[in-house]
Amino acid sequence: MPKRSIRNELLAQVRLSDKDLRSRYELAVSPAYWRELCPHVPLDSAQALPDVSPVNHQLVEDCVDQLRTRGYFKTDPLIPESTLASMRECVEAVRNAGWPPVFAFLYDPFWAVTRLPFVAEFLLADLGDEFNIIMSRVWCYYVPPSRGAGGWTPHADAYSKPANRLTIWIPLTDATLENGCMYVVPKDFAYGGAPPKRERLRADTVSSSYALDLLHSCKALPAAAGSVLGWDPQTIHWGSKCHEPSEPRISIGCEFVSKGVVPKPHSREELFPGQPAGVLPTFAQRVRHVALSIRIHHHRDLKAAKFLELAEALIEKPRLG
Repeated sequence: MPKRSIRNELLAQVRLSDKDLRSRYELAVSPAYWRELCPHVPLDSAQALPDVSPVNHQLVEDCVDQLRTRGYFKTDPLIPESTLASMRECVEAVRNAGWPPVFAFLYDPFWAVTRLPFVAEFLLADLGDEFNIIMSRVWCYYVPPSRGAGGWTPHADAYSKPANRLTIWIPLTDATLENGCMYVVPKDFAYGGAPPKRERLRADTVSSSYALDLLHSCKALPAAAGSVLGWDPQTIHWGSKCHEPSEPRISIGCEFVSKGVVPKPHSREELFPGQPAGVLPTFAQRVRHVALSIRIHHHRDLKAAKFLELAEALIEKPRLG
C-alpha cells in the first residue's frame, strides 16, 4: 500500500471526533484555559524580552559570514536557563494536555526569544531593516527519548527564490549526537557556489553519486540548550534520529523575511514585525498562526495532522474568548 494511503488510513482512525473537535475549539480560543494550563508562563503580555547579555558584535559578523559562505551558522547558548526552563515546562504542559507542541507558541517566551538582541542584530545584518517573521512558519519539535525517534527528514526549505529568507532554530534542551541533533550539508560542499543540482531532494531526481556526495559532506551540529542556529532556504538540513535515549530533544523554529517579501503561498497578514521594539503578537494572532502552521506542516507530523480539522476551523472561524 502506498505511504500516502497508509497515512490517510491512520489519520481517519485517529481524527478528533465531532465532540472532541468542538471541545478543543472552545479551549483553543480561551486565554483563561491556557493561563490555567501553565500558570507560571506569561501569556499575551505587551512585551516580554528575557534578560540577556549585550550583543557581541563580532559574533554577529562571524555568523553572517558563515551563513553566506556555508549556508548555516551556530552560536553558543544565549538564552538564560530560567527562560529555557519556563519554555520546557510550557511545552510539556501543552503536550501532556494532548495538544501538538506548536500550541506552546500561544505563550510569550516563544515569541520573545525571536527579539533577542543577537537575533535582531543578526537579522538586520542579513535581511535588512524592518524584517518580518512569517508567523505561519513557526514550529515546536519534540523528539521523544526513544531509540529511532527523529526529527524531520533531510530537506531544504526553498530551492527557488531563496534570497531574503532565513530560518532560526533554538534548542530548548541539549541537542546531542545521541538524542538527535541537527545535521547540515554546507552549501559550499553541496553546490560549490553553483545553484542546486536538483529542484527537490527526491530519489527519482537525485543521482546516487550526488546522494553519496551529500552524505559524505554532512556535518553534525550538536548544540547546548539556548544556542541559536540558522540556515538559508537552500541549505539541506535535518534532525537526526535518537541513538541512545536520555531526555527529549525539544526545540523551536521560525522563519523570517526581508521587508516587502511575501513568499508564496503566504499573504501579508501572515507576517509580523520582527524588531525588538515591536510588541509581541496578540493572543488572537497567535491562535490563527499556530493553526496556519499546522496546515502547512501537518504532513510532516502525524500527531499534528490529527488536529488539521481543528486548525482549519480556527483559521476560518476564530471566535476568541
